Amino acid sequence: VKRGDKWGFIDTTGHVVIEPAWDWAEGFSGGLAAVNRGGAVVDSWQGEGVSILDGNQTLIGGTWGFIDRAGRIVIEPQWDEAQRFSGGLGWVRGGDKWSLIDTTGRIVINPQWDDVREFSAGLAWVATRGRWGFVDATGSLVVGLQWDGVRSFSSGLAWVATRGRWGFIDTT
Repeated sequence: VKRGDKWGFIDTTGHVVIEPAWDWAEGFSGGLAAVNRGGAVVDSWQGEGVSILDGNQTLIGGTWGFIDRAGRIVIEPQWDEAQRFSGGLGWVRGGDKWSLIDTTGRIVINPQWDDVREFSAGLAWVATRGRWGFVDATGSLVVGLQWDGVRSFSSGLAWVATRGRWGFIDTT
């Protein structure tokens, strides 16, 4: 819920359960919500260091951390960008590289990826220099960085693209 220019959370009956205190807040996933402190929401912006909120608004700057359902800060805002937790793991960006953290904030995969997407079916998309592949929760590259584009695994298959053509792969 937004009150003034700050975001908080309400329950299903509309009662405020976490007072609006954040410049932006994502929904809860895995028991945690990504929150931004110090960012500015603008109607349009092109450039580095931005988070696209929806088709009309962009968040510039600030730092991202995570709160629990009681509104307690679990992971201090310190990251330039953050994605929702999935399976107890969440991607965070500091500088120009993405790391994977657990729900305590411990780094599980050191900063190394240019772009990432959340885990699905135990694998996450990762990219370096425009080439995409998949890693598991330990950071092991399961499918090499060889694709121009990828989509999440579902029922053992994932869409991949190379030279403008799309097809399916499995994890082998």
